[in-house]
Amino acid sequence: MSGTTWIETFGSPLYVYELARVREAHEALRRALPEPSVVYYSLKANPHEALVQTLVGLGCHAEVSSTGELRAALDSGCLPQHVLYTGPGKTTAEIAFALRQGVIQFSVDSRHDMDKVLEEASRQRRQVRLVLRINPDEPVPDLPLTMTGVPSQFGFDASLLLEEGGAAQLDPGPWGAIVGFHIYMGTNLTTPESLLRMYAKTIELAHRLAAALRIELELLDLGGGFGHPFIKEGAPYDFSAIRGPLEANLEAYFPQWRQGRPAVAFESGRYLVGAAGTLYSTVQDVKMSKGQQFVILDAGIHHLGGMSGLGRLTRISAGLVKVSGDRTGAETATAVAGATGWTGPGGAARLPRPAPGTAQPSASEAMPKRQQLAAAGSPALHAEPPQESAAEVAGMLAHVVGPLCTPLDYLARNERVPLLEPGDIVAVPNAGAYGLTASLIGFLSRETPCELVVDEKGELSCSQLTLRRVKEEVRSYAR
Repeated sequence: MSGTTWIETFGSPLYVYELARVREAHEALRRALPEPSVVYYSLKANPHEALVQTLVGLGCHAEVSSTGELRAALDSGCLPQHVLYTGPGKTTAEIAFALRQGVIQFSVDSRHDMDKVLEEASRQRRQVRLVLRINPDEPVPDLPLTMTGVPSQFGFDASLLLEEGGAAQLDPGPWGAIVGFHIYMGTNLTTPESLLRMYAKTIELAHRLAAALRIELELLDLGGGFGHPFIKEGAPYDFSAIRGPLEANLEAYFPQWRQGRPAVAFESGRYLVGAAGTLYSTVQDVKMSKGQQFVILDAGIHHLGGMSGLGRLTRISAGLVKVSGDRTGAETATAVAGATGWTGPGGAARLPRPAPGTAQPSASEAMPKRQQLAAAGSPALHAEPPQESAAEVAGMLAHVVGPLCTPLDYLARNERVPLLEPGDIVAVPNAGAYGLTASLIGFLSRETPCELVVDEKGELSCSQLTLRRVKEEVRSYAR
């Protein structure tokens, strides 16, 4: 099946997730990490049940920071004792819900946060494991996005815990035990060197804190930071060089880490699922305005926002691959000059990203509002793409925008894109993480795209997120 066929069946725009890419990414990450170690999948990257279920089946635990993410993890088969509940500002209601589901491990960001967990644990008479999130005294230089080391809502300030008497302020009482540290210093790093610098500081700080607080560490969560190309062509970054130096660093500070004292854990979201997702969209209009070209898609920041719609993060810049079919139904992809090629986690070229199978959507997830996918033979891809003209190779410089009635709906500004016209299908690669659920899906009350999952056998399932207002009886509190 092809992107054009999928869109004919399930509508445009359309997200497609390939589970084989998730498995490849997990295998690559595992090869790069110390052994033994635990990998927590961060559901914030993409909570789609099929992705979570695949990763849980591969042995991942779950890092969640809401009751919705917790439900997704548990519904996907994750054991509650394998969940780490994180996030500042946890409410009593969500703590109570998590405890009732059997969650026993919480990352806590302050004494008050810890007390709320302990109070609810006492009410439910459940023992909890507390992991102290730590805000280091200074950031690691040259990290693209610093999580800690600056004034932050995340974590206990390390300097306060290292002061004399720091241990006394952390007595958890009879219903809790402080078992470890959670230190997440930076995110979306792209080189082994930057990761190793970050982890070296993290491990040394954890050793000092454990000694100062007289804690026998059972868990050391080193966070994540594993970057991945986002909505651009490109292969996942190679982090295989970190394993040896990282194991040596752990040996130096925690000689018994291989025996689980402490167990070493990492978190990853974008690296595990980034390559799995592609957003297909249809060109609605191409227009010139005051000397500048605009390509208007039926997908916008309500489908692919990357949280940039908040205006507080670096603006996204999507790279487009033009998907077109020939008379035989075979599909080719056109990239512009300078593009690196569309590659999978293993580095194999994939131009474009068709699913390798033809099975029907599962009855449980197939959309009733869309026609069922008919069984058909999978068209073969061209061994060699057809020759392109110089103009096609050069592409055009354009702003890529969505259909929303706001001037903020930009997917790319002054981006080199293929030559496009209304009706063309384009694909945005590496859109598996921070895609739909990180977007402004409620803005302008537009319909969300269907999400199509392709498993290793080529079988398809389709589902759709919906926002629905539930009317409830309004009680009057007027006196």
